[in-house]
Amino acid sequence: MPAGHAPDGLAAEPFSETRLAWLRAEGTPVFLYFTADWCLTCKVNERAALDQAEVAAAFHARGIRVMVGDWTSAATSPSAASSSATAVPAYPCYLYYAPGRDAETLPQILTVSRLTSLR
Repeated sequence: MPAGHAPDGLAAEPFSETRLAWLRAEGTPVFLYFTADWCLTCKVNERAALDQAEVAAAFHARGIRVMVGDWTSAATSPSAASSSATAVPAYPCYLYYAPGRDAETLPQILTVSRLTSLR
């Protein structure tokens, strides 16, 4: 999945440290995830959780912005631009930034109920 393309229903933008910092400074909640075309777990999570209408509705209702980092190739890998605040320990990596709080690392296996419970 190219950066900036989230599963159907989730509007996403490509990961950028600058944009993430700006959204956080504005008090906007952010769901940030790193994916790759070769990551089987990423693809399963996209289909089973991220691509569900309930998730899109919950994110929209809560004003949660979605950012995507694509690790498919070295050319699109966000690793060079990532700070320690968004260092990716493994694939997939899902981070949630609630307003005024540090990043919460979500489990590598996502569920609809976990995503819809983000506040």
